[in-house]
Amino acid sequence: MKESRVTQMLELLKAKPEIWIRAASLAGLLGVSTRQIRKYVAAVNDGFALPVILSSDKGYQLNREAYRQYQLEKRMRKDTPAVRQNYILQELVIIGSLSVFDLSDSLFVSLATVEKDLKVIRETLKTMDLDLMRSQNTVQLVGEEVAKRRLMSLLITQETGSRFVFDEEIGLLTFHYQIWGFRSMIRQLFDQCGIFTNDYALNVITLHLIIMIDRIRGGHSLEDSVDLNKIAELPGYSVALKIANYLQQEFGKELNEAELYHLTLVIVNNTTQLDPAKINAGNIQEFIEEQYLLQARNAVREVEDHYCLESFSEEFIAKFAIHIQNLFYRAEHQYKINNPLTAEIKMSYPLIYDIAVFIAQYLSKSANLEINEHEIAYIALHIGSYFENNGKGKMKISGCFVYADYYEQYTQIISKIRRQFDDQLMIQTAVSINDYDPQRYPAELTLTMAELPDVPNALVLHPFLTAGDIQALGDRLDKLIKRKQIQRLKSQLMEFFNPSLFYKELPAMSKADLLRKMCDEVERLDYCSSTFYTEVMAREMMSSTAFNTVAIPHTLSKEIQHNFISIAISEKGMNWEPQTVHLVALLGVSEASRHLFSEIFDQLVEIFSEPQEVAELAASVSFDQFIALLSLKMSCELKE
Repeated sequence: MKESRVTQMLELLKAKPEIWIRAASLAGLLGVSTRQIRKYVAAVNDGFALPVILSSDKGYQLNREAYRQYQLEKRMRKDTPAVRQNYILQELVIIGSLSVFDLSDSLFVSLATVEKDLKVIRETLKTMDLDLMRSQNTVQLVGEEVAKRRLMSLLITQETGSRFVFDEEIGLLTFHYQIWGFRSMIRQLFDQCGIFTNDYALNVITLHLIIMIDRIRGGHSLEDSVDLNKIAELPGYSVALKIANYLQQEFGKELNEAELYHLTLVIVNNTTQLDPAKINAGNIQEFIEEQYLLQARNAVREVEDHYCLESFSEEFIAKFAIHIQNLFYRAEHQYKINNPLTAEIKMSYPLIYDIAVFIAQYLSKSANLEINEHEIAYIALHIGSYFENNGKGKMKISGCFVYADYYEQYTQIISKIRRQFDDQLMIQTAVSINDYDPQRYPAELTLTMAELPDVPNALVLHPFLTAGDIQALGDRLDKLIKRKQIQRLKSQLMEFFNPSLFYKELPAMSKADLLRKMCDEVERLDYCSSTFYTEVMAREMMSSTAFNTVAIPHTLSKEIQHNFISIAISEKGMNWEPQTVHLVALLGVSEASRHLFSEIFDQLVEIFSEPQEVAELAASVSFDQFIALLSLKMSCELKE
C-alpha cells in the first residue's frame, strides 16, 4: 500500500467533510481502481473502534472524531511530551472538558504521565489568562472567551508553521470554511475603503474572523460590555460593519456589539491608511506625528552605538517610524498581536532578534510600553531588512582569478562576480593560466576557468557564468567567511572562560536564583558592577534567552569591566521557566570589546545549536574537559 495515495485520499475526503464521495470518483482522482480504494479504506479503518472513513451506498465520508484519533496515533510514532500536550490543548478547546482516564487510554501513557502533562499545560495556560479546573477525574478549560480564542489562534498558527498558509480544513474548527474566499473578501473590502495591510497581517485578520464566526456558530459569543462610540469614528469600523453584513448573509449570524468592537480593533491594529509605497524620508513628517519619528530615530541610534553597526538610513527610519506608530497604538488599546514567525525568527536569526529585544527594551523604558515577543519579532523583520541591505558583514575573502583568455572575456566575468559578491569577495589579482604560480599569487580563494592540478581547492567556473557557478561561489564564500570568523574568534573566545565561573550539576533552583548565583560570582571577581544581575533579568523578562536546550543570558551593560562566559551544565536539566535547559552560558562583553559582541554571540549560538552537541558538552565532568571538547567542536567546524 502506498502511503502517499492513502494520504491523498484522506486529504480529498477532508476537503469535503460533509459530502459523500463515490469510490469511482476517488479512484479517478488518484489513478487507481475502485478495488484499490476499498483496500485503502480498510487499511485506514483497521484497529479503530470507530471507522475513520464512513461507508454507505452514497460513497465515503471522513469521520472527523475518529480522524483526530487516527492523526494522533500517527504522531505517536514520534511521541514527545510536546506532542501530547499540544493534543490535550486541542481537545480541551474542541470539547471543553476531558477525563484523565480517557486521556491516558487515547495517548497510550500512564496516568502519572498525563498528570505531568497537565501540570505543564496549566503553567502554559496561566500565561494566556486561562486555567484548568479539576473536578475529581475531569479537567476543564476555564477562562474568558477572548482568551480561548487567542489559544485557538496560537494552536492553529503552530500547525501552519512559519509558512502561515492555511489549509482549507482546520481541525480545531467545528465547521468547514472557504478560507481563501474569506481572505479575498477582506482584501476587496480593504481596497474599497482605502486601507492597506501586508500578507501576514491579512492572515491574522482572516484567522480572527474564522475563529470568531466558528465560535459564534458553536454558541460561544463574546458577552463583555463595550462602548461602540469609542470606535465609531475609526476607519476599521466601517469595514467591520461590511464584514458583519457579509456574515449575516452567509451564515445567518448577527454580530453583537462586543464582537463588532473586537473585530474593529483587530482591523485597526493590523492595517493602516498610509500607503507605504508613497512614503519616504522626504515626506514622512506629513503622515505621522513627530514623536513616533523621534522614537524610531533614537532607538536605531542606540542600536548603532551598542552593537557597533553602520548608520541606519533615513529611508529605513521613515518606514520603521510607521511601525512604531502602529505599535504605540496597539499598546494604547492593549491589543496583543500574533506573529506566526516569532519562533522561527528567534531560533534562526538570534542576533537580529536580540537587537529587536534591545529596541523593545528602549521603547519600554522611554514610553512605558509593554511589548511582547510577537511585537519583538515584527521589529526583527525590520532589522532583518537593514542587514539584508547592508550586506553580510565587513569580512571579505581575498581572491585570485586565473583566466584562459579569449579577447579579454575574463574581464566581463570578473565584473559580474564583483557586482554579485562585492560584500564578500575582493579579487586582488587576475593572471593568465600561462603565468600563474600559486606561490607568487597567494589567495584565500582561487577562481579559475580551467583545472589547476597544483591548487586542488580552486573553484572552476564556466567561460560564461551559469546560475550554478553563482550558487557554487556563494556557498564557497559563505563557508570560507564562516571559517575565517571562527579562526579569528576561537582564541579570543577561549579567553572569556574561567574555571571559577564553571558549575556542574547545581542543586535544583529557579532561573532567577541560578542567575543570581552566577552573577554574584562574576561580581566577586570584579568583572562587572552590582547592577549586572538586574540588567540580565530585565533582558530575560523581555524575552527568554533560551533556545532548544541552551540559554545564553546577557546584557550589553556599560558596567562590564572584563569579558567573560560563565558556564553551568547539567545532564539532568536546569529549570528555565517554562522549559528545561542543559547548558547556561552567561555572557558579558566589556565596552572595549563591544565591536566583537555580534560575532561572539552568533558563534555561541552556532556552537550550541545542536541538542546532541549540547548533551555531549553537558556530560563533561570538569572545566578542563568542557573546554577541550568545546575547542574540538570549533576545530571540527573549521574543517567543514
